[in-house]
Amino acid sequence: SGAGGSTLGPDNMSNWVLSFLLGSLICELSSGRAKLDISPVSAQNKGSRCRRTAGDIQYSFQSCDTLSPCRAEGGTTEECEVAIGQPESLQVTSVTDGRCPSSEAVVLAWTPSRYGMAFLRGFHVRLHSEDGSEVKCKRLAINRTRQLDASDADIEFRASFCVSFSTLYFIQVYAYPFLHIKTDEFRRATTTHRSRACGDTHSEVYCTNCMNFEGYAKESCIKKWVPSNITISGVGTSVRISFNTAPNSYSIPSYSVFYARQHTANWSYVTLQHKSARHGYVETTLQDLTPGANYTIQIFSDLLDSTRKQIVYYLKETEASPIYVAVTATALILVTVAVILSLFLHKCLRRRKNGAV
Repeated sequence: SGAGGSTLGPDNMSNWVLSFLLGSLICELSSGRAKLDISPVSAQNKGSRCRRTAGDIQYSFQSCDTLSPCRAEGGTTEECEVAIGQPESLQVTSVTDGRCPSSEAVVLAWTPSRYGMAFLRGFHVRLHSEDGSEVKCKRLAINRTRQLDASDADIEFRASFCVSFSTLYFIQVYAYPFLHIKTDEFRRATTTHRSRACGDTHSEVYCTNCMNFEGYAKESCIKKWVPSNITISGVGTSVRISFNTAPNSYSIPSYSVFYARQHTANWSYVTLQHKSARHGYVETTLQDLTPGANYTIQIFSDLLDSTRKQIVYYLKETEASPIYVAVTATALILVTVAVILSLFLHKCLRRRKNGAV
């Protein structure tokens, strides 16, 4: 995973449990308020101060649809124009969660800053993929049943997300109220996390069936589909291509076959309709090609930004030139006629010579 990410293995399980229990006991005795928490997120934190769970502090998750959550929650101008310190000890851990059956579950954990604790109302937790195609955000709203103070700075807050496999995420956590969401970037805790591959947690059969996924993960999977069984054969100046189609459940309407002589930009293409498939295959014939040349062939679905399967095919002269075959046959006929005429003339000359004698 990224700079703040981690994944627990069985080999070091006993070590971190023992060390954490000892550390938690010290926290328990020193603070009188700490609450034991031996979850993987808490146990791996390298922070210098003790952590405890939220305890009597209740919080809920809301949407991130407002730029001023403090005012949306009824805060006064004085309460909402306060700068809160940067969250600390941000950690990301991959976990197994039945609520994410078709993706990976990650848990984010952090502690608040002591700076501005009395005015803390909650946090914005934001994840976005490297290419910007996937954005997730949660607003952790604290139910202010009592006044917070500096002693609450060792509380560990958590938020969980379902994320796509094999994707790099940039993560931000920042407390609110905030003065200016764009100018207070130095008050944000940031890290990165790369999610595990589907094959790390599921079988290959599961991972290659896009219908096992949902939302963006499903859409991305279908766009990555390419035919797995492609047959290409040259006949004369033509090339016949056949390939397997995607499952009907993918709802791919058609496929494109682009082709061009290698090192040229003169692309031609044909479109094949999914409904024209027979026994799960479609086929087409490319005409008027040049024997003895390499051709670049690309096959892909007509979905936007779909993955392309590229092949370089050499069209042999011996199997693709009927002109050459015709010329060769004509030459053989001419040679045969010439030989016959030569023998006939030779025989005639011998007869004349014998008659003269």
